[in-house]
Amino acid sequence: LKHRKSIIFTHDLQFMRLKSLNAIKFFEEKFLNINKKLELSTYIKFDYTLVVSKLEYDVLKDNFFPNEKIILSGSAHETMHPKKLSKKWDLLYVGASGNKPNIEGLTYFLKNIWPQLKLLKPDIKIAVAGSIGQDIQYKFKNDKNILILGYIEDLTKVYAKTKIVIAPLYTGSGIKGKVLEGISNSKVVVTTSTGIEGMEKTVRDCCLVYDETNDWIKSIMSMLKSEEKRKKIEKNAKIWSKKFLTNKYVWKDLILKIIS
Repeated sequence: LKHRKSIIFTHDLQFMRLKSLNAIKFFEEKFLNINKKLELSTYIKFDYTLVVSKLEYDVLKDNFFPNEKIILSGSAHETMHPKKLSKKWDLLYVGASGNKPNIEGLTYFLKNIWPQLKLLKPDIKIAVAGSIGQDIQYKFKNDKNILILGYIEDLTKVYAKTKIVIAPLYTGSGIKGKVLEGISNSKVVVTTSTGIEGMEKTVRDCCLVYDETNDWIKSIMSMLKSEEKRKKIEKNAKIWSKKFLTNKYVWKDLILKIIS
């Protein structure tokens, strides 16, 4: 047992998540600092701390965390090869319930961007998959253009029937799984700068990244009008997924540390 190495997988750094969620000053600065110290003191007890994004890797280094104890991984996703199915929905949102960044992001989209899209394209359809549907279904129950799918174990066919995946994220930390899942399904993903935080810079080749409402509206309408533009980005997404989302690429540094 002496030679076994201990590893903690962070998923995301909680003190960064709390800081991101603290835009309305919900927490006192003193609490945030105490929480940060506790979290870092836990990580240091392990031989290695596994982080999923370059941003978090740099944050640990900036907090004087030993470089040799940090491993940058990522998030592995299988590159899917969806069947060619007729497109049932223009837009797709996938998310879990009880997640503040998810609820805030989707609510903002449905209140501020969705009405403008319907004015421009009255027959536009959006599907909402995942348990987050229960958080928004009553607020938007009278909107016949919104379909609440609920939890679906295998989303492969749902992605195949969708033209564009949206990920309106304005808070949160770590790698955003919904963005990577959309890419791994070779879909056009419209997201924010927060949505691609910590990812390889080339991810912009397969994502449309905007933080302003008008830019979201313009980009979505442009993609819906042009199948040629969508196919170009879908091709880029498949290439990017095969390069950066494989188990071999994501876990290479971890394997090297373990066997060294």
